[in-house]
Amino acid sequence: MKNYQLINSLEKLESLFDLSYKIPNREEFSKYIFQHPLRFTPYLVEQIKCSPAVAKQYIPDPKELDKQGLEKTFTGIIGTGIPGLERMYLDRVILMPSSQCFAYCRFCFRKNYSHDANNGDYGSPQNNFKKALEYIGNDSRIKEVLITGGDPLMFPGKVIELILKLRTIAHLTGIRIGTRIFTSDPELINEDWIRPFTVLNTISTLPIPAPVSISPHINHPDELTPQSIRALLLCTQNRIPLYNQTVLLKGINDDPELLIQLFRQLRQLGIEPYRVYHADPLQGSEHFRTSLKEFMTIKREMRAKASGRIVPSFIMDTRIGKVELGADAEIIKREGNTVWIKTPYTREIYQAVNPEWKLPEFCQLSDNGQIIVPYEDATKKEDFSRIKISLIT
Repeated sequence: MKNYQLINSLEKLESLFDLSYKIPNREEFSKYIFQHPLRFTPYLVEQIKCSPAVAKQYIPDPKELDKQGLEKTFTGIIGTGIPGLERMYLDRVILMPSSQCFAYCRFCFRKNYSHDANNGDYGSPQNNFKKALEYIGNDSRIKEVLITGGDPLMFPGKVIELILKLRTIAHLTGIRIGTRIFTSDPELINEDWIRPFTVLNTISTLPIPAPVSISPHINHPDELTPQSIRALLLCTQNRIPLYNQTVLLKGINDDPELLIQLFRQLRQLGIEPYRVYHADPLQGSEHFRTSLKEFMTIKREMRAKASGRIVPSFIMDTRIGKVELGADAEIIKREGNTVWIKTPYTREIYQAVNPEWKLPEFCQLSDNGQIIVPYEDATKKEDFSRIKISLIT
C-alpha cells in the first residue's frame, strides 16, 4: 500500500512526533496504541505538524485510557446475519467493505469494533458481498445503501465494482459513500480517479439508476487546504454531489463562529453542510465531548447568526438510532448525567424488519409506544489537552 505509516506502539509514535503531554503509564498506553493504532499519510503528517486542530483528531491522548462510556455506541442494530452488512432502519443499510482507513480518528464510534485495525477487516470479504446484495435485493423497503467502513475509497476500484452491482437493484434510489480521503490524502483525487464516478452519475436512461453521492467528514477550517479544496471542487464540478458531516469536538471546533466559517466555505465549494454530531459517549472519548447544553447552545447561536443554507442538523447517536433534539426527539427527564430521550422509533418499526427483534433492556416505552433511551451527557469539564505537535526530522 502507498507509503502510509502504521503506528502501533508508543515508541514509533515518539519517533515521529515530539509529544508535549506527560504519559503516566507508558506500558499501558503503548498496549492501548497497539490495540487502537494510528495510520498517517505523508499529507496528513504535514497537516498534523501545521494544525493543532488536526493533530488532536489523530494523535492519541493518555485520556483515552479512561474507561468511562460505552464500548459500542449502537447496540440496537437489527441483525442481518451477514458480516459487513448492518441495519438499523427500515429504508437503508450500511455496507462495509473493509475496516482499514487512510487514518484512524481517535473519536471514531467504530473504534472498539471487533476487528484488527493493523491489517484486517470486519470479516466482510468479497464472498459475503453476494449475500449482502441478495439481502438488499430481496427487500424492496431498502432504498439507500451507505458504503462505509473503514474508508471504502482506499479501494476505489472495488467500490465502483460494488456500486455497479448495487445499481442492478431496481428499488434502490440512492448510494452514498462515507470517506475522509479529502482530509487524509486528497492528492489521490485526479481526473482519472473522478471519471468512473462521473460516468455513474451521467443519467441518460429511464428508470433512473440510483445516483452516487459522497460524504466527506470535515471538522475544521484548517482541513480545507489548497489540496483538499482542489479535490472537493473536482468532485462537485464533475456531477458528484457532496454532503459534509462534522463531529463537534471539545477544544477543536466547539465554537459557533468557527463552524459558521467552515460551513460557509463548504457551501462556496458546492458542498451541503448536512449534519453536526454530538461526540459519542464512547470509552476513551470523554475528553472530546461537549455537554448537551453546549451542543444545543452552539446550534441556537448558529441559527441566529447564519443562513439556514449553511446550518446543518445537530444529531445525537443514541444506542438505537440517530435523533435530533427539538425536532424528532426530546429529553423527558434527567438522572444525574443520564438523560432519557424519547425517540421517534417504535418497537413495531424494528420488528417490521426483524420479527425477532426485542426491545433492549435499557430502553423504556412511552404511552404512545415510542422508545425512550438513556444517553450519557458529558461529565468532565476540564479543557482538552493542549497538544503541541512538532515533526521529528
